[in-house]
Amino acid sequence: MMNTKLDTLMTKIAELTEQANAIRNSEVTTVIEDIKTKMNDYGIDITDLQFGSPGETNAEGERTVHRRRKPETKYMDAASGKAWTGRGKLPVWMKEAISQGKTKEDFLVEGIFVGDKTAETQAKPELQVTADGKLIRTRRKPEAKYMDANTGKAWSGRGKTPTWLKSALNEGKTMDQFAVA
Repeated sequence: MMNTKLDTLMTKIAELTEQANAIRNSEVTTVIEDIKTKMNDYGIDITDLQFGSPGETNAEGERTVHRRRKPETKYMDAASGKAWTGRGKLPVWMKEAISQGKTKEDFLVEGIFVGDKTAETQAKPELQVTADGKLIRTRRKPEAKYMDANTGKAWSGRGKTPTWLKSALNEGKTMDQFAVA
């Protein structure tokens, strides 16, 4: 024997679902007609509806489509002509050369820009060796982008916002007031 309350509720659910679908379908139809009308009014073509950056056009006034640039070669073996962008795993040819005593810097392509300096003029991080002979690379400390002149506390803009800055922002100050010139 079935529960009559449950049957009644299931019937109501089915009816309400049907009503909701009918309302949605009529609203979708109305929205589509509205979009079509506006496209006709403004002379918008379906090709204009590319979801890239708005307003970017080429010399002819056509919208531009952005394509990813192929990464530039950063390292090259002049003898073999083999190249590497510096992304991903170290290539076998470079591993072999390093095992023979060369360094990655020996293969740097001249004129490659790294940051705001060319690769051959950029300062390299200092190398340190532990007591057991392991190589340690030290990273440069990121420059401060925000600083509290009163306390001298600084933040590079990376990671979580520090407590001192959060409390200053809650007091009504702005990020611009702490920006390092």
